[in-house]
Amino acid sequence: MNKLKKVLTVVKNNNFYLGIGFDSLQEPDVQSIQVDNSANAVKIPDQASTTERPSVSADQSGSSSRFAKVKDDDLQQIIDGSLSKATNRNTVWGVKLFREWLQERGYPSDFENFDAQALNTYLRSFYAEVRNGRGEMYSKSTFVGLRAAINRHLRSPPYERDINIMNDKDFHTTNNVFISMVRKMKKEGLDKTKHHAAIPATELAMIRESFDLSLPVGLFNKVWFDITLGFARRGNENQASLRSSSFQVSVDEDGCEYIEMTH
Repeated sequence: MNKLKKVLTVVKNNNFYLGIGFDSLQEPDVQSIQVDNSANAVKIPDQASTTERPSVSADQSGSSSRFAKVKDDDLQQIIDGSLSKATNRNTVWGVKLFREWLQERGYPSDFENFDAQALNTYLRSFYAEVRNGRGEMYSKSTFVGLRAAINRHLRSPPYERDINIMNDKDFHTTNNVFISMVRKMKKEGLDKTKHHAAIPATELAMIRESFDLSLPVGLFNKVWFDITLGFARRGNENQASLRSSSFQVSVDEDGCEYIEMTH
């Protein structure tokens, strides 16, 4: 806890920005990190200045305008960028699974063009029949994610269907089947989350000892590890948007200081 407090306090007092992106464990560009040896402070450029932005076409007439011109591809890039990579992968998986089921049953596979009545009919049977590669029912969380993936696909570009398969009255019978399947999963114990085993104390100590805090990269990696481990930021969720203001030092009833998130 003392180490965590020390590192995060340095982060707070010296405006240490965490927004580099943690989709992969790549080391930051050391050349872009400023080190103040007198205060042991490390500064990393804010992500807003380093993240590649969608291209904006200039006015062909050469005249200035307060409004930018954005191409369709750039709009799609903006939309795609608002979703995590894990969400996009889940969407692709859910759509692929539903399309494969339609094809295996001999139905048209272009479900994006189905009207609500046809889509309701097919989804009702799909929810009851879908199984994993071992022929077993999916867990509750996976099953719920499957429905959300199909709904997200239909409502996103380029289709942008004005339907919601989770809430619309047109899908009342489909969702009755969905709810019944969820209840069945609960009875069979498929609604329980399976957590990964905790990191053994010996391995945790080895990880902590591997960080060289005399180097900017070592301090950066330690801060990332402490945040991921201590605050359970699952799947690197929202890590790129964290700032020094995301944390604060608080005091418990025994007078001990601890770090907590502000949002």
